[in-house]
Amino acid sequence: MQELKGEGGVAAEVPVESVSSSVGETTQVRYGHDGLKRKLTSRHIQMIAIGSNIGTGLFIGTGSALKAGGPAAVVIAFLTITFALYFMMSSLTEMGIHYPVTGSFVSYATRFVDPALGFALGWQYWGCWIAVFAVEATAFSVILSYWGDQIPIAGAITLFCGITCVINFLPVRVFGEAEFYTSSVKIVSVVGFILVGFVLIGGGGPTGQKYDGSYWKDPGAFAQGFHGMASVFVTAAFACGGTEIVGIIAGESASPRHNFPRATRTIWARIFVFYVVTVIIITILVPYTDPNLLGGTDVNASPFVIAVKRASIRVLPHILNAIILICVMSVGTTSLYASARMLMYLSTQSMAPRFFGKVDRQGRPVPALILTSVVGIGLSYLNVSNTGAQVFGWFSSLSGTAFFIFWLTIFTCNWRWRKAQKAQGIDVLTGEAFSYVQWGYPYTPIIGFILVLFMLICNGYTAIWPLSGSPNATHFFANYLGVPVFIFMWAAWKGWNRTWWLCIKAEDVDLQFERRMLRDHPEEVQILEAYATKTQMGRILSYLYYNKDSSL
Repeated sequence: MQELKGEGGVAAEVPVESVSSSVGETTQVRYGHDGLKRKLTSRHIQMIAIGSNIGTGLFIGTGSALKAGGPAAVVIAFLTITFALYFMMSSLTEMGIHYPVTGSFVSYATRFVDPALGFALGWQYWGCWIAVFAVEATAFSVILSYWGDQIPIAGAITLFCGITCVINFLPVRVFGEAEFYTSSVKIVSVVGFILVGFVLIGGGGPTGQKYDGSYWKDPGAFAQGFHGMASVFVTAAFACGGTEIVGIIAGESASPRHNFPRATRTIWARIFVFYVVTVIIITILVPYTDPNLLGGTDVNASPFVIAVKRASIRVLPHILNAIILICVMSVGTTSLYASARMLMYLSTQSMAPRFFGKVDRQGRPVPALILTSVVGIGLSYLNVSNTGAQVFGWFSSLSGTAFFIFWLTIFTCNWRWRKAQKAQGIDVLTGEAFSYVQWGYPYTPIIGFILVLFMLICNGYTAIWPLSGSPNATHFFANYLGVPVFIFMWAAWKGWNRTWWLCIKAEDVDLQFERRMLRDHPEEVQILEAYATKTQMGRILSYLYYNKDSSL
């Protein structure tokens, strides 16, 4: 046990495994795990950052969002998410290049804020991604049923779980390769849809019909006013959620100081192009009153497919549906990866059984993968029955609000980290070459924090007052379960370990432990220097060209 004082000055005993020691000392537990292999190169990181979270949130979820909020609400929600996530990722990158550990922001919450926060955050992140896995499994069966019901739901889910689990149990390099190619498919498909959308808007479809944005006037820009718009934010968060997974992947990146900032610099562009531009095209081509939108009478097609079907293009809907199936499997694969790595990290901090911290010679956290896979598969099959579907709905609601909590915590960790540096007179942020400093500090993270908090409040508003019907406890917990669960887990850790402070004192924050010093990695210095010598055009082109055997 170790005595530690918080900001409030109250002393308490906490397990030595759960916190870092004072500057210059170390505990026995590492914030990260040496058994993992840094086999993911720049092209893996870039493509995962660009396309890892493109899945049901975009291809199907935008349908329910459009139906509930209307075209203007959907566009506003995704624009808000674009700014918030760029500011959030900038804050995460500042810390991530110096502490590229698998625990990522959960590790930072444990070390820079409070172990209780890290405990609650870590377990919710694990549960969140398992819920996403189950959502993608269900979406896989729904999309597959577009061609008929010859394959039962259980059979479709079995196929989905088999493919995604096999990829995760192979060496991490295989996971990186699989995500590289599936993300490439996602990018090509979204860009292709955008091009087709522009053609259709201009009247280039088989029917020759032109679209002038009249659906924004009739049936209207907003489906249910502010109430409808407030309900769309959680859908936008689910669609874009997972951006922060780059921080976890950094724990297995060959050159985190080179790869992490590159992924962050392009995030605003990819969210704007792949989400904002796409939903604008959808709102022009599809009215929110279309009965085929998710939540209507037919859930066998996504708004992407609806758009091309309304234009009387016969073959393209089938091609799009096939591409969406690949995208859904990709997100499912990433979900297992993220949740298994988080469980492994929690075990190294005595926040989960130590058995799940074991890693084999190939760098795979096998015990964590087994448990995560079993829970994820079990939850996926729950949706086959009507009773199970209700349980599934409650559990999957964790992922909706959870992303808001994760993003708010990342901003908080960055502020605490900077405060600790100031209090201790240590410059970690710019003390070494090739550091990353976020633009517009302190204003941009404040703006980002306010935007995310506003969206979380809007989600709570719609959970209390649903779009249809009267307020009831069932609807509240089905849509806002993540918040009370998070508070309960945070309070449980506090009560169990008797840590009554709000956060660790800035003077006691360990800024050295698990810090990746650039001078200890000459190979990474060579990569950074080589990139620095490139011309501006060369740097831009480096995002498009990848040497398969290089970290550049």
